[in-house]
Amino acid sequence: MMKKFFYYFLLVAVSVSFYACSNNDDPEPIVDPVETVDTNSFFILNRGSYYSGIDGTLSYYDYASEDYKIVKESINIFKDSNERSLGGSPNDMAIYRDSLYVLVYESATMEVVDTKTMKSVYTYNFQENPHSELKSQPRHIAISNGIAYITTYDGYLVSYSCDERKVTGWTSLVNEGNNPEGVAVVGNEIYVAMSGGLNSAQGLPYDNKVARINKNTMELLESIEVGINPTEIITNGVDATFVICMGDYAGTAPMIYQIMGNIATPRCPGTFMALYNRQLYVINAAWDSSDGNTVWNKSNITYKCYAIDKWNDSSVQPTDFLPEGKGVDYPSAFAIDPVTGNFVIGSSHVNGSTVSFNENGYFKMYSGTGEELLTGETGIDPYIVTFVPQSK
Repeated sequence: MMKKFFYYFLLVAVSVSFYACSNNDDPEPIVDPVETVDTNSFFILNRGSYYSGIDGTLSYYDYASEDYKIVKESINIFKDSNERSLGGSPNDMAIYRDSLYVLVYESATMEVVDTKTMKSVYTYNFQENPHSELKSQPRHIAISNGIAYITTYDGYLVSYSCDERKVTGWTSLVNEGNNPEGVAVVGNEIYVAMSGGLNSAQGLPYDNKVARINKNTMELLESIEVGINPTEIITNGVDATFVICMGDYAGTAPMIYQIMGNIATPRCPGTFMALYNRQLYVINAAWDSSDGNTVWNKSNITYKCYAIDKWNDSSVQPTDFLPEGKGVDYPSAFAIDPVTGNFVIGSSHVNGSTVSFNENGYFKMYSGTGEELLTGETGIDPYIVTFVPQSK
């Protein structure tokens, strides 16, 4: 496998250690192009800081797979390539063919970025929802057979044709709960997490349902009861679908549920998850704000791997996929490369024991056996990691 890119960054050596189991607001100067082969790459979407009025950013990292040296990196690749900001509070992204689809929540836009040139080739504006008088802000995206399924916080599931660059339908979910979050396509069905994320501002409890939708007709089939405040959904598209229920950040702790048909079963505590080779990798970094304490304790973080076909076998216990003390300060993003099994964990910046959302964060990349391979700087509040499929 190989990709051919022309890069304007010099090679940077990265030290590697082994264990078992700068903000680019201005474009970098052009240097002699370097052609590389046998590389891997990934994007990190950084949310920025809504409360401080700092826009989010898109970061890009390309590294040689043989010796894990960076051949290109940009903490703010979108601005470097487009000479404008990505916008406020980007929240999710997905790749289809050679395009990266980036949802920008506060700005209510979707940027379609060419992964070869890093240029935005199209911007869709969600401001004008023909079925709602509310601002339609996109949250999460899943792409299947050229159709992007996008949740919007005013209560809709939008279907968008990637090839035609137009919305083909709006499915109302307002009768099933508030503030839809994660979305996943499983066969001929679509699952949407109904979080009720803004309910607490009105003194109401979080929602606790996952809407089940017919993919062909876009009609609601039913709602499945899960834990409170469901957010992210992941699936292998066939027989393994999981949803994180974040709890209420006080007395009710996060819990991951497995969905099988119309049944949801609690499986394990966790705040981040990824699927790889019939294993569910789970990071549990729960935040308890019941006493208003803002101190963060890194020692409470766990990194567990569960065999998803052995839930009922008491002799099979979860294993640690990272050695104790070898993780990050404050996990905020997590993804596994489906080709290599390498995984990336993003972290917000921590000053002592206080998490900062006004400073750039960082990432660490590990091999499947827990060896630390790469580390680097990200934008503020890294949130989503997406690996670029390797070209042949």
